[in-house]
Amino acid sequence: MANIKYLHSRKLADGRYAWNWKPSPALRKGGWKNQQLGESAGKNPPLEILAAAIAINEQVDGWKIGGVGAIAVPALPDATRALPRKWLFSDLVDAYEASDEFKGTAPKTQKEYRSRLRQLRFWADDGKLPILDIDKDMVRDLKKALLGEDDSGNPGSKHKCAAMLRVLRLLMRWAGPDGQKLIPGDPTAGVPIPTPPSRTTKMTWEQVQAVAAIAREAGDEDSAFLLEIAFWSVQRRGDLLELNRLAWRTFEGLDPRDRPYLVDRAGDVRGFRLLPQKTRRTTGKWVDAPMPPFLHEQIAARFEKSQWLFHHPDDAAKPMPEHTAQRAVRVHLDAAGFEQYQLRDMRRSGMSWFKDMGARESNIFAISGHAVLGKRTIADTYMPPDTPGACAAIAAVLRTLEDIEARRQVK
Repeated sequence: MANIKYLHSRKLADGRYAWNWKPSPALRKGGWKNQQLGESAGKNPPLEILAAAIAINEQVDGWKIGGVGAIAVPALPDATRALPRKWLFSDLVDAYEASDEFKGTAPKTQKEYRSRLRQLRFWADDGKLPILDIDKDMVRDLKKALLGEDDSGNPGSKHKCAAMLRVLRLLMRWAGPDGQKLIPGDPTAGVPIPTPPSRTTKMTWEQVQAVAAIAREAGDEDSAFLLEIAFWSVQRRGDLLELNRLAWRTFEGLDPRDRPYLVDRAGDVRGFRLLPQKTRRTTGKWVDAPMPPFLHEQIAARFEKSQWLFHHPDDAAKPMPEHTAQRAVRVHLDAAGFEQYQLRDMRRSGMSWFKDMGARESNIFAISGHAVLGKRTIADTYMPPDTPGACAAIAAVLRTLEDIEARRQVK
């Protein structure tokens, strides 16, 4: 449970959870016995139960080093008796990862936090540093080290520095006087977090097609089509790789003037309806991403092979992992001379190009999921997707492309 050894729970008849510290068979042979640590209303253990388990584990560590009989572990009627003698950084991380605050974040956020917390454990003497020893000077030194030059003279990444300091600040505030009251103050306060430069790289549809052609010449149809879908759908990487057969649907209710530009040979206007990962736990707002007709047959053909638009290279029953997609696309971007671009830049590229091709910003936002002017109302949350607006954006782009091609023919 949350990387805390020997901590187990059991659901009771009334829906509450009973928590126990259960030793391994080897520890039982050494004299350690099961300890009842208390109950909780939810399935995540409260801080005092986590602290109790950590305290017993500290005794186990001491017993292992000492090599003598098991230390007698007293009953714990008062949870405060179980607080660790000295909270270490690893104790704090374990407690935070088991907390409701951490569990309440999105899975992708949890993955990012865990990655940064592992890096911070290394910084904090492999987690052995007492949290009361962390002060502002240590945080400043960490920032300086992260931004410092490497052996080749290259400066440190502002993105990594900002990410690590943000997670450290989150953790320290959770542990501080306004949170768990384990430390007297926030040692990260007053240490500015650097602002990474915003990515501004953008590609046009012609450039995307050029990279896709290189990918196809290399026999990598997945990467070629991924670039094209990413550009036209303007969705984030994680959402792209979640696109499945159930999300592929026919759209109705659009402006009749837009329909001729969006209808395919079967007479349908089709696209994806999805709930973006980033807003699932906040607004819960669905979006529609209409697809241009020239992509429909390829999409349908892919769904004949798997429920996923982009499936795992070794298992069609699973979606393609993000790292697999990023690395594969990276090869073809480099080959085309776009070394500074990444798969994630397709979202920005598509939105910018749509605007250049005559689509209204509000209609583009109907596809991307952005709130107009950065504000959301209750209607944004509970109303269905803006299908007419999303279709109008793609129709405007296709109308402009048709006009450009017609003028080329005249010349």
